[in-house]
Amino acid sequence: RINKDGANTIYIYYQGEEVAVTVRGKAVQLLVAVYSGKTLDIGKEVSRGDLKVTAYYTDGSQAVVTDYTFPDPLVQYAGTNYFKVYYGGMEATFSVEGKETLAVSYIIATYTGDSVIVTNDVPKSDVTVTAIYNDGSYKKVKDFTLSPATVTQVGTNKITVAYGGATATIEVWGAYKFIDSIEVKYEGDDVVVGRSVNPDDVNVTATFNDGTKGRVTNFTMSGSLITQEGENVIAIYCDSRTASIVVMGIVDFTYSFDNINEKYIFGTGNYYSIVTLAMEAERKTTDFNLTEVPAKEVEYIVNRVFHTEDYVAYELSYDDDNMMVDFPMAMRITKPLGFDAEKFGVYFTTNRKTIIGKMNMTEVTEEVGSQYEGYRVFEFLVYRPGTYIVLKEIKTKFVTEIDVEKKVKMKVGRSYSVDPVVIPYDADVQDLEFKSDNENIVTVTPNGKMKAVGEGVTNVTVSATDGSGVYAEIEVTVKPR
Repeated sequence: RINKDGANTIYIYYQGEEVAVTVRGKAVQLLVAVYSGKTLDIGKEVSRGDLKVTAYYTDGSQAVVTDYTFPDPLVQYAGTNYFKVYYGGMEATFSVEGKETLAVSYIIATYTGDSVIVTNDVPKSDVTVTAIYNDGSYKKVKDFTLSPATVTQVGTNKITVAYGGATATIEVWGAYKFIDSIEVKYEGDDVVVGRSVNPDDVNVTATFNDGTKGRVTNFTMSGSLITQEGENVIAIYCDSRTASIVVMGIVDFTYSFDNINEKYIFGTGNYYSIVTLAMEAERKTTDFNLTEVPAKEVEYIVNRVFHTEDYVAYELSYDDDNMMVDFPMAMRITKPLGFDAEKFGVYFTTNRKTIIGKMNMTEVTEEVGSQYEGYRVFEFLVYRPGTYIVLKEIKTKFVTEIDVEKKVKMKVGRSYSVDPVVIPYDADVQDLEFKSDNENIVTVTPNGKMKAVGEGVTNVTVSATDGSGVYAEIEVTVKPR
């Protein structure tokens, strides 16, 4: 052991022999401590990381030491505080400036973000908090807390902001999670004409208003029946969002008019048509009904949509709902005498209020020969039971599109007038109908004036009244006044 500064004699013994060696010892003759930190609040401790302690030795060397003793690191006074550290039998003194602890008098908190989806966290980056201290100073702070930190309900959510023992309240608007857009993909095979698209073959991916995506199955299809060979456009609807797929239709059936159900159908005036339905060989004529439809039962759609009084209407039906029927089926009609072959047509409706489609007719007068002598005969495929209307002349130019704003934002109590444009501009029926999905949020007058009555999100539908089935939707978001 080195016992003193300067020369130290050390004796070494081995196998009865002794040898003496001299080792020079050094001692700390000066200790210096330097504090490089900032002014500390009363009650805070001096950090060793802000302190540099240097030992100077008797041999002229020096070294920074860390294993010094620092018995009392607590700041106790405002102003200069003196501290001592000890090492190698020496001590060093240094000073640290202390200050009174600032107390938060109150805080000001504001929220500048958008609405937040229910169950999502309030984004702290959109919350600004300013702390005002008891000495009149202030600063923006970030280490505040929110309670609750999550939006829990649709509408106004009161969130408590806490910092330094003070609190403030902000309001965050909670919104429904809804579908912002959809992407659709058809993953099935070609479909036989007369059959419907299988919903399981349609992949619908929704993008929600919070940016997330996911596959949805609660969609509906409009016109899912494949009605023609080649491309068939199928509309997909989900939560007021619309997209479309193209499905190829193929013809995979044969038919003949060897087994038929035939009937004379009379219409308005002296017009009539001979209607013939080709049936499967095992069918009886009583399996299907071809029934004349009285004029008063279809005059609403004929007069409103087609503006004509010359027509023949009939119903195709079958009495046994459990009977298995393979569609499409083939049908022939004779052109009513007095109808122009270039202008007349056959239209189909299921509810006698809206036209579903026009039959794609082919003239087969030469093929049938003398069977219908004196008549011109036309043939087409039918895809379902319903009402078929043979019209003398089509006078209506249908609405094909309604151009209107897609999204409208309003505040409670405010009004807004919808200004839709009918396409084509010269459509025969220009009248539109307006309907709100939720009148607790938005009401709408017959001329399209909306009024916001409650907070939330809903749709206003603008529909053509010409029987075309064309409509457009406006997403309306109502926020507090």
